[in-house]
Amino acid sequence: MSKQDQLVLVGAKVPTQWKQQIEALAESRGQNPSEVIREAIAGYLKLKPEDRDQSLAHRVRELEKKFLTFMQLFKS
Repeated sequence: MSKQDQLVLVGAKVPTQWKQQIEALAESRGQNPSEVIREAIAGYLKLKPEDRDQSLAHRVRELEKKFLTFMQLFKS
């Protein structure tokens, strides 16, 4: 990972309701809250499509892993 790609901590206070919505959205997507927040900021900043595509590819891989685990439960 290059220095440009390293993640740094950015803090912000948000209303409790936002935090709850972020957590619920993250759980429904199989993500952590930080990923949801990064995607929202990327959309706001209108980052390059390939940056957003990498995030989508990561989400698809995670969903595939969960699906395979789910399917293994039915094979048992």
